[in-house]
Amino acid sequence: MAQRFEIEPVKNNILTRKVSSFWSWVIIIIAAATVVLIAKYVLDAALESISYTYGPVQATPISEDYFDYEINEADGERFITVTGYHGDLREVNIPGEIDELKVREIARFAFMSNDTVYTVRIPEGVRVIGNMCFFNCSELKNVYIPESAADIGGWCFGKTENITIEGINGSEAQEYCKQRNISFEGYSPNYIK
Repeated sequence: MAQRFEIEPVKNNILTRKVSSFWSWVIIIIAAATVVLIAKYVLDAALESISYTYGPVQATPISEDYFDYEINEADGERFITVTGYHGDLREVNIPGEIDELKVREIARFAFMSNDTVYTVRIPEGVRVIGNMCFFNCSELKNVYIPESAADIGGWCFGKTENITIEGINGSEAQEYCKQRNISFEGYSPNYIK
């Protein structure tokens, strides 16, 4: 007859508690790292989906709450005209869409006499930038004008000194700057996605 051995359970001693505690912490750290990686992936995907290409810059537009705007219609298309800006941000990235409609125009006087804004980026798709839109903006130093802008008001940048316009080489923005002796920084059309 075979001998039977009984194994006594290990008593809850200090070594057992330390090993158990170690593995608990390892599991907690792995779980936390996994959550952080998933959150980063989701956040990166969300930011990418709401950012636009402004020439050479990929940027997130500011909230539509900073703008006054109206819905207009031409040739059977409904679109947004930005009529004013009432924020205090120094960098303004105008959204390409507001209320699920494309932004097609920046109205005359929209930013006139603003003494806060330093940089404005206008999204691709905007076709009209109204007369005196950026008139007398004392702090404005840089504006990106997209290739789609075919109509730029004559006094758009009147009394706004030391400004540099960024845009696509060969665009209406470049011709506008050339005619008015405004500094222009041009980019290749390949920047537009």
